[in-house]
Amino acid sequence: MALPIATSPHPLSEDQRESCFTSFNVPSVRGTARVVRRRVLEFARHLPLSKGDLQSIEIAVGEATVNAVRHGSPLEGVDHLQVTCEYQNEILTIEISDQGNGFMPANVPCPVAEDLKSDGYGICLMNGLMDQVRFSFGPDGGTTVRMVKRVSPVPQN
Repeated sequence: MALPIATSPHPLSEDQRESCFTSFNVPSVRGTARVVRRRVLEFARHLPLSKGDLQSIEIAVGEATVNAVRHGSPLEGVDHLQVTCEYQNEILTIEISDQGNGFMPANVPCPVAEDLKSDGYGICLMNGLMDQVRFSFGPDGGTTVRMVKRVSPVPQN
């Protein structure tokens, strides 16, 4: 199944930088994280974010997407992910929603580096890279991870 290709947005105007929003669906299949990361970064790169912040967002979004595909998509290839990005009042909010059965975040410990596990670091990484990470669960299933990055205003000369 071919993944949708994102188109580059035009640079944001001054008004749009104060408040803007985008939303898109992608199929829940392996390889989707690459597409989601690219589309979120296309949105975020026009905001007053540092290179380090953009890298943190890229990693956190990738981890959230991989988790949604791996754990939150019981019908891989049939299910989809809903991704929203909103920038308002110097806060970037990214939400990734899946159609799975949910989980208990408190039951997912941050792994210990000495254990040398090859996976299980996603939630811990997201929490370390973003200013806030929250999970919510729909009444009929589905998990949404909400990640927040505070954006520092660009200094005026």
